[in-house]
Amino acid sequence: DILIMKNLKKIVAVLLAVMLLGALAACGGDTKTDQPTSGGDSQQGGNQILETGLKQVAELEIVAGAEEPATLEISQLTEAADNAVLADFNTDIQAKLTEWQQSLMEGETLSVRACVLDTENYLSVLLTKEVTPNYGSDAEVYYYVYDRIVDNKMDVEYAKAWMSLSEDALADAVNAYMEEGQKWVSFNADAFYVDTDGKAVFLVSCKVRQEGADDWTYVYVLKDGKIVGNITQLMGQIKQ
Repeated sequence: DILIMKNLKKIVAVLLAVMLLGALAACGGDTKTDQPTSGGDSQQGGNQILETGLKQVAELEIVAGAEEPATLEISQLTEAADNAVLADFNTDIQAKLTEWQQSLMEGETLSVRACVLDTENYLSVLLTKEVTPNYGSDAEVYYYVYDRIVDNKMDVEYAKAWMSLSEDALADAVNAYMEEGQKWVSFNADAFYVDTDGKAVFLVSCKVRQEGADDWTYVYVLKDGKIVGNITQLMGQIKQ
């Protein structure tokens, strides 16, 4: 009987050891690595650029000294000839192109992309303007949004109220996106478009100070109160 009891104790000990090893292995499989403590949605690895209905409809590149005037043909603005709002959009875009071309310095090149998102209730047009050589900042962004429901243009201040985007919420989103060693100098949600789900997506120009580098201006993409990436990434996934 004593021998049997000893053998039973050995068997129980072995079973307990096997169970303990299995439990440790299971815990190890669910272990997550530490997340960054600065900027949980930071630019490195935290970007979640949203799916968008934006489509590129025109693009141009002009070198300094070019004699031919810069123009962009955006059919969504010219096909409805009797629409005064869209006609004003087109006039303003062509005027901007002329101004930008005339301000080019020797050796510089102007690149402009026009993107459109056309839904039942809204027409959004985005222009990105970039002058090269460029040493780090994102392209500048200009917006034109037409509200078909009220037959009028929409501005960014209206969009902020519409989406209940307060300055405090905007500041929180920018702060959460800063990487370690970065801090914002100034920021402003100064452009937007209306996405396919009928929500405003804001483009936030943010001047950032970072250690050992000049101040750069980034354009962040913000939706539902959260920055999901920057304009360069957004433009990189737009269909042509």
